[in-house]
Amino acid sequence: MKKYTALLLMLLMPAVMAQPTTVEELADLIAKRQKISRILADTVQELRFQDLYIDYPRTWLIPPPKVEIYSEREYANAFCDRDNIVDDEIMIQCVEAEVTEAFYSKGEGIFYFRDDIDLTTSYGVGTVMHEAVHLYQDRRGLLDLKCPIWAEYEAVRLEEKLLEKFGHWISPEDKAYYARWRNMYAVYLNKEKTNCKD
Repeated sequence: MKKYTALLLMLLMPAVMAQPTTVEELADLIAKRQKISRILADTVQELRFQDLYIDYPRTWLIPPPKVEIYSEREYANAFCDRDNIVDDEIMIQCVEAEVTEAFYSKGEGIFYFRDDIDLTTSYGVGTVMHEAVHLYQDRRGLLDLKCPIWAEYEAVRLEEKLLEKFGHWISPEDKAYYARWRNMYAVYLNKEKTNCKD
């Protein structure tokens, strides 16, 4: 019976790169995908409600993005491959370096997450919210109009605000983490923090 349950779950679930080996792992992966999708939807809905970037065009007819959950190695390959690295040495260095936990691929409209993301922590939930901000920026046309550093600055800024809005506790260490990243990005932004310095 277990093998038929696993087969049914695999047929019902979209392709996932992180290959579970047991029914329990498969169920956990499906639950994680559903939780990520719910956080993404709630975050984008909140951003739409706030209508932060009203001066920019809406492109809400883009099909909903997909969520891919990869093992650490598969995620590293996807993360490094997004820049179309052709030099084998550079690609190997990128894959072996410590990379992020998630990214949003604008061209594909796909979210990529490592399978070890911990959605029971504010950090894990914040990671999903951060990527949802990039989707919102994309659908407002801002990823084409603004510089990448501005997009990251805004995602970090909004990630912290959204965590607080949704009632997640942010430790003093996490607050310092957000401030450090905002300050690091802000160095490259204009005075109004609306785009990069000329």
